[in-house]
Amino acid sequence: MSYDILFLRREPGQSFDDALEADEERQIAASEGISCEDPLVIAAADEVRRAVVEMIGPDAKVDTGRPGIDIYDPATRVLLEYHWEGVSISTTFGPDPSPVTRISAVFRTAEIIERLTGLEGYDRQIEMALREPGAFATSVAAYGYFT
Repeated sequence: MSYDILFLRREPGQSFDDALEADEERQIAASEGISCEDPLVIAAADEVRRAVVEMIGPDAKVDTGRPGIDIYDPATRVLLEYHWEGVSISTTFGPDPSPVTRISAVFRTAEIIERLTGLEGYDRQIEMALREPGAFATSVAAYGYFT
């Protein structure tokens, strides 16, 4: 079980519910072999990799095994799955490091993704966009509830 953040591309005026529905349809299409790669995600890949690895430091674990990049921070147990067809961040549950430390790492990573790709982070556990006022505190509380 993990705490997960999704990244969505919303059209102007599109609600998160509609963006989530469109994302689910895209995932179904991808599972049927239809290419759903996001050209903006592909274009930002090198810059995202540099920024996230720089933020984590020398302990960053980078895997480029499939179309995209996985970057893992062993200190915070935060995993960025930056794939051409979708982007997410996850962290496992556990007491160490603290919920504030883990969710801080998630939000710092998310800020890089949002800034460089135009995608918007969405926390499904609390049903809030990461940019919404109070999202950080609510995410910390939700994460702490599960640990």
